[in-house]
Amino acid sequence: GFQMGITNVSTFMIGPERWDATLMYEGVFDKPVQHHNMTHNQKGNGYKEVQKIDIFHVEQYAYMLKRMKEIKEVDGSTMFDNSIVSYGAGLGDGATHQYYDLPMIVAGGAQGQVKQGRLLKCKSGTLNSNLWLTFAQLMGLEIDAFADSNGVISDLWT
Repeated sequence: GFQMGITNVSTFMIGPERWDATLMYEGVFDKPVQHHNMTHNQKGNGYKEVQKIDIFHVEQYAYMLKRMKEIKEVDGSTMFDNSIVSYGAGLGDGATHQYYDLPMIVAGGAQGQVKQGRLLKCKSGTLNSNLWLTFAQLMGLEIDAFADSNGVISDLWT
C-alpha cells in the first residue's frame, strides 16, 4: 500500500491483546498460548515466556524496518527515510496493570524531521497520546490535541 501510494498510514498489530486470546507464535511455542495469563504469572516461568513473545514482536518490527530501508523512493531516499514507525506496548506490568512510563521505539526519518540514533528519556508521566500528537504534527496535521494529550514531545524533532 505504501509503495503504490494507496495509503500513507497503517496500524500493524500482530495479535489482539484481549484477555482470552489464545495465539500461536510461529517458531516460539509448540502450541497456542494465552499471552494475558502469562503477564499475570509472577511465579514460575511466566515472565520468561512473556519475554519470548516480546522478542518475537521486536524481531517482526526489526524485519519490517529492514524491508523499509530496502525500498527505494523516486527521489533516491528509502521508505524508511520518509516514514515514522513506532513500537511499544500498552501495559508496563501485567501483574499490577501499570500503564505509565512505557518504553517506546521510534524509527524512521519522517522526511528528515526526526533525528535518529538517540535515546530520549521523557519526564515521568509523559502520556503516550503526546507521542501520537507529535506524530500527527510531524505529518503536517494542524491539531493541538489528541485524546488526553497535554503537549508534544519537542525533543523528537530535529
